[in-house]
Parts: sequence; structure tokens; C-alpha cells
Amino acid sequence: MLAAPAQAQQTVCGERDMIIARLHTGYHESISALGLSATGGVMELYTSEDGTWTLILTQPNGMSCLVAVGEGWQDIPSVKYDET
Repeated sequence: MLAAPAQAQQTVCGERDMIIARLHTGYHESISALGLSATGGVMELYTSEDGTWTLILTQPNGMSCLVAVGEGWQDIPSVKYDET
């Protein structure tokens, strides 16, 4: 169903539960972050300890699509800026 991260060239869409299950079993990815898009969809970032990552968007109608995939993901601590 899903292409390998380096091979994904076209939009892949499907049921959210199926996509997430494939990310977990095929790439050992789990959710790292999420947020609401301006169009009302839910954007979710899935990452693995191996550095693979997948960004999916689930629309209000329930359809989920891969937005981007890749390798070399690294978590970076938040930097707090002094507003003075």
C-alpha cells in the first residue's frame, strides 16, 4: 500500500487506520506531533528511531493522504527566545 520513504513519488491516500498501521508495522513509525491545518484537517508527523518520517493529512471527510516522507529525521530541542 505505501511506498518506501525514498521511493514515494505520488500521492497515497486511504483510510487513516490502515495508513497508520502500515507506518507502524512497516517502518516502526509512531506519532511525534500533530496540529490542525487551515482547511480543518489534522496534520500528523510519524517518526521512527531509524530516522524515517511521514507527514499525513486527514481531511474532515476522513480521507488521509501522505503529504511527505523522508529519512534522517532528528528531534531538536525547542529554543526559547527572549522577547526583550
